[in-house]
Amino acid sequence: MSSSRKALALLIASIIIIGPALTLTSCVYKNGEKLLATDKETAQANGEGESLHNGLPYVTLTYYFPHNIQPGQDEVYDEFNKKLKERINATIDFKGTVWADYANKIQMLDASGEEYDLCFTSNWMNSYIQNASKGAYLPLDDLLVEYAPKTFAQVPMQYWDISRVRGKIYGVINYQIMVRCAAVASEEEKLKRHKFDLKAETKPNDLRSLEPYIEKAINDVPGSYTHVLLSDMSEYCRLDTLVGSNTPGAIDVDAGNTKVINQFKDSKRYRDLVKLLQDWNKKGWQAADVRITRKVDDPIDDRARKFVIGVGGAYTPYLEGISSLGYGFHSLVVPSGKPIATTGGVISSLTAISRNSKNPERAMMYLEEINTDTDLYMTLNYGIKGKHWDVEDGFMVQGPEQQQYNPNVSWMHACMFTGIPAKGLPKNIWDQVKEMNETADRSPLLGFTFNSEPVKAEVGKCQAVYDEYYRAIEIGAITDEQYQEFLDKLDAAGAEKIIEEMQRQVDEWLASREKNSEEQYN
Repeated sequence: MSSSRKALALLIASIIIIGPALTLTSCVYKNGEKLLATDKETAQANGEGESLHNGLPYVTLTYYFPHNIQPGQDEVYDEFNKKLKERINATIDFKGTVWADYANKIQMLDASGEEYDLCFTSNWMNSYIQNASKGAYLPLDDLLVEYAPKTFAQVPMQYWDISRVRGKIYGVINYQIMVRCAAVASEEEKLKRHKFDLKAETKPNDLRSLEPYIEKAINDVPGSYTHVLLSDMSEYCRLDTLVGSNTPGAIDVDAGNTKVINQFKDSKRYRDLVKLLQDWNKKGWQAADVRITRKVDDPIDDRARKFVIGVGGAYTPYLEGISSLGYGFHSLVVPSGKPIATTGGVISSLTAISRNSKNPERAMMYLEEINTDTDLYMTLNYGIKGKHWDVEDGFMVQGPEQQQYNPNVSWMHACMFTGIPAKGLPKNIWDQVKEMNETADRSPLLGFTFNSEPVKAEVGKCQAVYDEYYRAIEIGAITDEQYQEFLDKLDAAGAEKIIEEMQRQVDEWLASREKNSEEQYN
């Protein structure tokens, strides 16, 4: 996944203020044993509230995740830790790391053997499959069953199975939308001013349909640059990438086969998209002279309304027409096409426990709490109740104070269904999301995970080549000659060897699945 996916993820997250339609009860511990909610109430009634975590020595858990510093975050973290300590006698040392540095930071920690407990991992940043394959994370199957049974139960088993690497679970799924469909977003006031019907005019796999609007709206912010924001080109092109958007190797979901291709070279949709971005840059729609100096787009640009159109992220029913609270404007969000279910979508947001953690049991207890306790979830993601947000008629409402703490990454830290739905969302919103999960087109490789160990050197070299060129590609600032140079360097780095190994593993996986199916039938 390209770096601009991060910025667009924040844009899309800023458009939604979400939470679940249900509230799950947290569990607590006494003498190291799990108590049910009724046990907790009974214990508190008997004056045992202060001793619920007897037998658990106090620990601090270190948690690394990509992050932009928030005003007032220390106050929020203190409030969160006060609540968490009451539950499991532990606090979190939040190690928020700027987005551009996060993946390198975790790689350095793992390479050095430095102790930490928890980290964010995915298919697009801090690669889940690669890190699990090389032993950076603990297998979690037994820990989930023993210390996080509610978290384990709330995620359908099919998704746990899809997330397995060599048969083991190495990351707790931050349960949410599990399928992928690129979202198209723009400021509602701009759309009305230029009389553009975003929903009617957005055509599947055809961003040129947006050009009449872009041409009119690109100069709406006098004295400042504006741009089109596109993230994860592979996902938009309906490609199922086997390692990630930064590595050669994908299948075209619509091709009707399981042939692994080098998407950068052999996908017509991808090459056409590169041409389109080049064209938009030539028209002055990409602000390439400013953006090329940055490894990632600045989320502050979203607040300054510097984006005209945002394309990418993951469309879900709760996005459409939801306002960007705290940003001072409303955005309209529509799907760019049909959703697809891929392994990458399932492993797009997880929390792993480091192999070097000294307290893996308590780390899993923390994950049980944050995934099932509405109070904790809301505090970490939205701030202090009564100051940053409140509840009105069963829905979350936010006011001006919310701008003091507005991380917009509720999809990163836990199950999104554990919060309180924002005012304006339908009561059955999570039923709609689950229906989308179940009815999406499915990649023929759903559940396949690639073991990159046999070609890890080639994967590393190709990712380094991608990192060298991706920024110019995604903003259209690359020439045809430079793009060919990019492809040549990928070939020299071993792209074809990676493709061959992927195809071999895919064929073996398909044969094994067919054999198992025949044995069950017989």
